[in-house]
This record gives sequence, structure tokens and C-alpha cells, in this order.
Amino acid sequence: MQTYAGKRYFQGRQFKTLMEMYRQNVELYGDLFAYRFHRTPDGPEETRTYRKFVQDIEAFGTALVGMGLKGGHIAVIGENRYEWAVAHTAVINGVGVSVPLDRMLPVNEVADLLVRGEAVAMVFAPKFLG
Repeated sequence: MQTYAGKRYFQGRQFKTLMEMYRQNVELYGDLFAYRFHRTPDGPEETRTYRKFVQDIEAFGTALVGMGLKGGHIAVIGENRYEWAVAHTAVINGVGVSVPLDRMLPVNEVADLLVRGEAVAMVFAPKFLG
């Protein structure tokens, strides 16, 4: 690995894990919006603060661990949405290994990737059941 040095314009925050970075964000920006989104194109805007995002990550991660999934490979499939970010972030921050899958894949490819990715569980939106 090669390191480049240049003119420093600001001092970045130091952290060792992504969860540490998220917790720093809560301390600095806790009640500011981390996410703004619409459930439907014309639907009302919804928001989530940094504090709520971290609470959701911790709650979902705790639930996964409570289900005995600690250390497992967990597939996450769905649209680009807040819940996908929570699920993926919870998995990579201490629960196990995330196996992110493209929602546009044909069923047979999803099945193959679940086997190859050694997934022990799958997080998905209800519309992916049928």
C-alpha cells in the first residue's frame, strides 16, 4: 500500500469501526436528519435522525443476535430504502457477514447466491415473497 501526503485542509475524525463513527455522528449531529426519503414518489417526506438511525441499527442487530444469527452470513435483498440501510449496517457492525443481493436478479440466481454466500438467513421486503 502506498501513502500519499498532501496539504491538510482539516483534521478528520478518528474512529476504528463504522459503529464508532455512527456513535460519533450521534454525539455531533444526533437530532439532525441522516435520511430523508419518500415511500412512494408522491408520498410525504419521511426523515430519520442520526440518533434514530443508530437506535434502529442497534435494535435490529440485537434482534438478529437474539435469533442466534451472530457470526452468520445474512443475505439482504430489497429496494433502495431506509430499511435496507439499517439491515445491512446492523449485519456488518457486529452481527455477521452481509450478503447484499441485487433485487433485480432472477429467483434462480438469488437461490444460487444464497447457497454460494453460505447465507443462514435472509432479510427482505414482503413483496419478494411472491
